[in-house]
Amino acid sequence: MSPPPDPRPASGRLKGPRPAALSGLGDDELMARCGRGQTAALGELMERHQDAAHRYAWRIFRDHHIAEDMTQ
Repeated sequence: MSPPPDPRPASGRLKGPRPAALSGLGDDELMARCGRGQTAALGELMERHQDAAHRYAWRIFRDHHIAEDMTQ
């Protein structure tokens, strides 16, 4: 059974241009940059993994409100 469509409004997702330099980096390098205080690196990681995290939380809790809270 697959989860229903994502109920989160588009405004709840990260939008806007992403620095091209970050999009080519791996998650390990982005994590290292987060540790050095680069918030753009955190934004890139969140953009990459936000949907997968929400789907995972939905599969565990079967409640979109809880899954959204857990994702945040």
